[in-house]
Order: sequence, then structure tokens, then C-alpha cells
Amino acid sequence: GDPRRGRFLTALTVTVIASLLLVLSANLLQLAVCWLVVSAGLGRLLLHHAQRPAAVVAARHKFLVSRVGDLGLIIAMVVLWQAFHTLDLRALVAAAASATSAQHQALGWAGFGLALAALAKSAQFPLHGWLPDTLEAPTGVSALMHAGIVNAGGFLLIRTSPMLVHAPEAMTLLVAMGALTAVLGVLAMWAQTDVKKALAWSTVAQMGFMMFECGLGAFAAALIHLLGHGCYKAHAFLRSGTVAAAVMPVAAADRPLGWAVGRWVGAVVVAAIMAGALYALMGLDPRQASGGILLGAVFVLAAAQLMVAPVTGAGWRSPLTAAVFLIAAVPGLHAVHGWLGPVLGHATELADRGPVGVAVAVTSGVALTALATFGVLLPWLGRSAAGQAIRIHASHGFYVGIYAERLVRRTLSARLSTLSSGNLS
Repeated sequence: GDPRRGRFLTALTVTVIASLLLVLSANLLQLAVCWLVVSAGLGRLLLHHAQRPAAVVAARHKFLVSRVGDLGLIIAMVVLWQAFHTLDLRALVAAAASATSAQHQALGWAGFGLALAALAKSAQFPLHGWLPDTLEAPTGVSALMHAGIVNAGGFLLIRTSPMLVHAPEAMTLLVAMGALTAVLGVLAMWAQTDVKKALAWSTVAQMGFMMFECGLGAFAAALIHLLGHGCYKAHAFLRSGTVAAAVMPVAAADRPLGWAVGRWVGAVVVAAIMAGALYALMGLDPRQASGGILLGAVFVLAAAQLMVAPVTGAGWRSPLTAAVFLIAAVPGLHAVHGWLGPVLGHATELADRGPVGVAVAVTSGVALTALATFGVLLPWLGRSAAGQAIRIHASHGFYVGIYAERLVRRTLSARLSTLSSGNLS
């Protein structure tokens, strides 16, 4: 019954077709053209309710950030064309393997261009503010955008990984920005009271972790993450109107905080022992895969969280779930890495990229550990005065994107006045 249904379906069809062609692109120029068409189609979908001022601001904010990403992609294309005289992805991969010193320098600059394009497309700090504000569009658009289109940044990095690994500085930047975005996104997600807003901040955090994986060189893990997040987030948005989606299990905070801390530390120790034993029994070395050490630490933290997660029924279910998770995740990731390794880039370890790489590795590991700990202790910390203050600021994303939003609103002041008075032409 929507009077703009035909226009909506046309824009939706064009966006989906362009997304499919982007994924199937064998040439960087074709990929860039599809990249622009997807951006234009999404812009039309976000303005389906163009009579709403919030929808106009969000669409214009997204438009400006997308142009930053376009600039990065264009820079990468120009640099690669000048260095290799081709934009065919297979030819570029083959040429990068035997690049001269001058071509290596070009690959470094191209890597920064690709990183900028991915950071903008996948809503990474400090260009993330537009994504949580695009909820004025129909829920189906949110599902398409959060489950598919924002993954384009990660897909670009995975597709060009054999060239990206020649730009270790750009990959280190991806690790830093990804970890920072993940922490910011999770804290903001926890503070939301609106289901779709929480899902939007969850996407910001998930994209941050995907950038983190790509920066580590764990492109196989990033690909698994991309597929899993797409399925999960599409389902989550499409069911966001149900009561079940708004109800999450919350751990009881009727015991002392010290008990919760001790339980969490014990779970981490048990998970580390289980993971270490599994690696030893299967003869696997986490250092064999790019970023394997940090990802192994993430596995341990995830398994520990499963152990202390609130469950209904018998208490043995959480430890069993954690054990099953580790048994599937550890050998599974190594198997996928071995399968896709020959076609994906092989990066140097983060700790081997100099003092900056070591600092970023240590900081990222500490930040992710602190985030996991904070999440487990949230029912206790949330009742304190400090926890309440953090929640207020976190619900606004710590005001990081407020300056960008003010800039967009300033450029749209006349347009918004027209919308507010109801004189939309």
C-alpha cells in the first residue's frame, strides 16, 4: 500500500544486482563502478521516507562518508595502473608477487587507499557515525545494508589481500582502527534501549572486528566472519519487531562482585587450558596462521564467556557449549586457512612489524580482554554510579560522531527547514 512501492523495488533491485556484480568482479574498474552504483542505490533506499528530517540527515551523512571511501578506491586504482598498467585482479596478484622496489612502494600507497575505502564503507572510526543513524529507512533496507552492503569494505580487503600484504603499515592501521571501533561499538550497543539501534551499533562493532582480522592478515577468518555476520544480522533485523528479539538473558547480580570476578578468571584459565590442550592434541601451532596468536586469545575469551553466560536449566550446558565451540573453531579455522591460503595474501605477524606493530598488538589484546571482562561484569558494574555514567555517554557513542553530524546539519539547514514546515516538493 505504500505509494512509492514501485520506486522502492526498483532501487532495491538495482542495489542487489550491483552488489552481486561487485562480488563477481574480476577487474578493479568493474568493482569500482559497481561500488558506486551500490552506494547510489542505497542512498535512494535511505531516502524512501524523505519527508523525515532524520532520514535526510542520515542519508547526506552517509553520502559524504561514501565519497571519502570512493576517493581511497580511486587513489588505489590510479597508483596500481601507473605501476602495473593493468586493473585485472588476477594480473595484479601475479605482478605483486614479483614486484620491483618501485612497484613495492606503489603497493604501499595503494594499500592505504584500499584501507581508506574499506574504513569508510564499513563505518569505521572516525567515519562510523552515519550507520547508527540510518534507521529511518524500512527495516528491509536495514537488513540489506547491515547484512550485506557494509561488508563490502571487508570483501574489498579480502579480494585484494595478495596486494594488501605488501603494505604492512596500512594493515597495522586497520588493526588499530578496527580494535578501537569494536570497543566503541560494543560499549554503545550495550547502552541502547532500542532494538534496532542496538543492532546498528552491533554492526559497527562487528565491522571493526572484521577490519581487525584483515589487519592481522587473518583473511580466512575475516571471510568466515563476513558470511556468518551477514546471515545473523539479516535475521536479527527482520525479526527485530518481535518481543523475543528485545529480551536478552541477564545474569543475576545478587552475589558479590568479587564472586563474579573470581568466576570469570577461573573460566578464562579453564578455557586457556582447554584451547592449549586442543592445539597440542591436534598438533596445531597458532603461529602457522597469520594473526593466529591474537585470534587464539579471542577464542579463549569467547569460550570463557560461554562458560559464565546465563543459561536456563542445568549448569553443565555452558561448559559443554564452550568445549564444542573450541573443538569446532580451532581446527575449523586452520582447515579453512589451509584451503584458502594459496589464494589469499600471507601477511607478516603484527609483532614483526616493528615497535608500532608490537604496541598495537599489546594494546589491542588488552583492549579486547578488558571489553570481554566488562561485558561479563556488566550486571554488577551497571548498578554503580560510574557504570550509570558510562552508560549515558556510551548510549550516544561517546559523542565521537557529533561533529560530523553538526557539519551535515549545517549544510542541510535550509532543506531541513523546508521539511519541518511540511513543504516538501
